[in-house]
Amino acid sequence: MVGSGNKKILAMISASAILVPTGFVLAIGSGATDAVVGDNGPSAGVAITSNQSTGGLSTISASAAYGSVVQSFTAGTSSNSGYTPPDTNGSVGPNNIVQLINGYYGVYSLTPSVNSSGVATPLTSESLSNFWTNTGVTLPAASSGYSSFVSDPRVIYDPSSRHWFASSINVMENNSTGNVSQSNDFLLGVSKNSNPLDGWTGFQVSAYQPTNPSLTASEASYGKTFADFPTLGITSNYVTVGANNFTVPSQQNQFSSAPAYESVLLVNKSALTGSNPTSSSFNANSAVTYQSFNNLGFTNQPVNDLNGTGKASYLFSNYDASAANNTYTQNLNETRIVSASASGGLDTNYNLAQFSYQSAEPVNGTQPGSSATIDTNDDRLSSSLTTDSKGNIWGIQSVLNPNNSNLSALRWFEVAPVSTQGNGSTGPGILAQGVISDPNNSLYFGSIAVNSSGKVVIGFTESGSIDPSAYALIGNLTGTNINFGSPLLLHAGQAAYGNAGANRWGDYSSTWVDPTNSNIFWTFQEYALSSNQWGTQIAEIAVPEPEALAMLGVGGALMLLASRRNRKASGPRPG
Repeated sequence: MVGSGNKKILAMISASAILVPTGFVLAIGSGATDAVVGDNGPSAGVAITSNQSTGGLSTISASAAYGSVVQSFTAGTSSNSGYTPPDTNGSVGPNNIVQLINGYYGVYSLTPSVNSSGVATPLTSESLSNFWTNTGVTLPAASSGYSSFVSDPRVIYDPSSRHWFASSINVMENNSTGNVSQSNDFLLGVSKNSNPLDGWTGFQVSAYQPTNPSLTASEASYGKTFADFPTLGITSNYVTVGANNFTVPSQQNQFSSAPAYESVLLVNKSALTGSNPTSSSFNANSAVTYQSFNNLGFTNQPVNDLNGTGKASYLFSNYDASAANNTYTQNLNETRIVSASASGGLDTNYNLAQFSYQSAEPVNGTQPGSSATIDTNDDRLSSSLTTDSKGNIWGIQSVLNPNNSNLSALRWFEVAPVSTQGNGSTGPGILAQGVISDPNNSLYFGSIAVNSSGKVVIGFTESGSIDPSAYALIGNLTGTNINFGSPLLLHAGQAAYGNAGANRWGDYSSTWVDPTNSNIFWTFQEYALSSNQWGTQIAEIAVPEPEALAMLGVGGALMLLASRRNRKASGPRPG
């Protein structure tokens, strides 16, 4: 049961002291561990370390960049979702918070009413399926032996158009085997205006279109494919959804092998943001394009350019070129969006700088006193990519802890996209990168946001010596350095989660800069509510004005390092 004592409300930072969550202890150390933070309870002693990655990047200094949790409350839970995992996701507009997770759609005020258990009251809520039905899309009807549901939701508020955008996929699944029986659709929704309560308009597009000229004869021969793990991105010109398309076999699970190809839905944003978008207008300004797995890599994340830089019409994926002696050479694939057309819509001639690291895919997160583990999925780019005010692109992924092969960690990166089209240039590539790790715990399903002043917020789940808990880090970017402050506990895990074996979690989270105040961040994370219940936690985090930060003369900080990825197929999120 969630107790009100688990919610940490902090005062705003002052120029005179480091503020740490109530009950936390900060110890300034030396060597690999710079900060040790505990909660003075059974799971005290959480330590997150920060080491600079090699390869010519600058050294992390020991100065601190801080902020505070303004409010933190529980939103959707297992009980009002009905699915696992939640696919923890949400976004923030000028007057509302929207949470869109598996099984649940909720709209909250920016300062919602919170009960004694720390649970917020939504302004409105409904099931995820009802949300999509109310936008006007037609979902497949359940049939004998098969269930119909909606999965993999994402939602983003776009400040430039003052609209919300949402995406999902529909699923028809065999109740006995878990196999899907047919090709499925992309679902794409747009709010009527900046107020999500005023309604949405939805569209559905088949993720398999064999007449598409970008589909090769070999790819078309599959007959049916299932689009899985859709990603969503908003730029000045485009709304983009990417997916991994798996074959639909008659007997075995569709996720037993690599995807047949990658599919990308491209839509001209202007076709969605008029006063009354229609299907004819949508269809005339959208296309699904296909690329081979080798061209695009796995799980393509469109970049969100919510700053209006006009430099971010790209998709990125990470791809393992080779692995020898546990050293992985990773390519960060970059695909440029040329137009929302089926022919020539994507330019795949880019490949950013390679880098090597002693690591591999993340391992499952452990829990105290339990054989049950948390499935950390793999090191795909599962959470949204975002631009900063310069147009540089930021992302984060789960990886193996380079210092402890029994734990997982988070790798972040900053890249500058290739500016020349179609010549295979490697461009400026990776500007900075690092790994956030803990010597005792696993970190996974992180998300990242950066404001115009170079403040960085990363939200994530942590478990090991503690039950799965929601955390956030605040960092200050200076050149290629990030100085992290002490980790902020958003909600402690209440119990070891799940049954023996791996238990689904995540499969991603989200963190955003407030569209009306760049010194405010919002993060949407997950924690173990009980042994068989998860909860999602929404937190508002304030960072100081740049002038205030310059006045701070105290030490204390965290971690970083360099790393890489592999891939594995993943089933429908709610399964």
